[in-house]
Amino acid sequence: MAILKEINKMRQSINEGAPMSSRLCEDVESHGLDPDVYIAVIEGELGKAGVVNKNRRIYQAEEFIRENVKLSKRLSDEFVDGELGHPESSPTFSVPARLIEVKVEISDDVNASAYGKFGILNTSAGKDVLTLFRAGMPVGVSSRGEGVIEMIEIDE
Repeated sequence: MAILKEINKMRQSINEGAPMSSRLCEDVESHGLDPDVYIAVIEGELGKAGVVNKNRRIYQAEEFIRENVKLSKRLSDEFVDGELGHPESSPTFSVPARLIEVKVEISDDVNASAYGKFGILNTSAGKDVLTLFRAGMPVGVSSRGEGVIEMIEIDE
């Protein structure tokens, strides 16, 4: 079975069917956000290192951790926005969102997880996603990487 290994430079996306159930909070002030600008905060798992993900890739822990830590540091200096078009296999939404937090949990030398929070902007697209979420549609978050992809053959 061929598995892709990818070295990430993280960007973010909002998509349906992420690996972990996302949580939504409509009390944006508890996250330090202006309620006139933001309508909700969605948090969930951005990705994992050391395991085969939905894109049939394995992220190496060292690069995964390094890039998520760099991304986390960028949040105080710049607006890190959401992105349309990832993953290709699930519906995505062109939703104006701001990544407001990234946390990395390291379980061992080869396994790590990243979790993030997105502030959903008070726009018609943001309201649509909030309505879909309230109606029970699973809405999640995910990291999108760009970088070097290397094909590796793994014996089954």
